[in-house]
Amino acid sequence: MSVLKHLPAWLDARSATAAAIAGVILFAVSYAADAIMYVLKIPAALTITDNLAIAVAGAALLLIFLFRRHEHEIVARAKERAIIVAEMNHHIRNAMTPLILGLSSDDLDERLRTLDQATDRVDRVLTDLLPTAGSATKPRYF
Repeated sequence: MSVLKHLPAWLDARSATAAAIAGVILFAVSYAADAIMYVLKIPAALTITDNLAIAVAGAALLLIFLFRRHEHEIVARAKERAIIVAEMNHHIRNAMTPLILGLSSDDLDERLRTLDQATDRVDRVLTDLLPTAGSATKPRYF
C-alpha cells in the first residue's frame, strides 16, 4: 500500500493493474510465438529477451495512453467548469439587474415584486442549469 501512495495521480491501482495485465498478455503471446519457433528448430534462448522487451514496451505504451487519457480528462473537466462559471455569471447577472433597478423605486410593493422575481430567476438558474452541467459543451445562454 505504501508504494501506491507515492505513485502519480494518473497512475492509480487500476491503471497499474491494466498495464501489468497488458505486459503479461504481450509476454504470453510472444512466448507462444517462441514455442512455434522452437518447433521450427529456432533456439528459445535467442528469443526470451525479446519477449521481455516486448512486454516492457507494451506496458510502457499502455501507460503513455493512460497518462494522455488522464490529461484529456483534466482538460475536459476544466473546460466544463469554465462553461459553468460563464453560464452562472451570465444568469446571475441577469437575475440581479432588475433587482438593482427595482430597489431604487419608492414603492414597497414594486421592490418586493422585483425581489421575488430576482429570487425566482436565481432559483431557476440553480435548479435548471447546475444539474445539466455534465452535458455542457458550450455556454447555453437561454
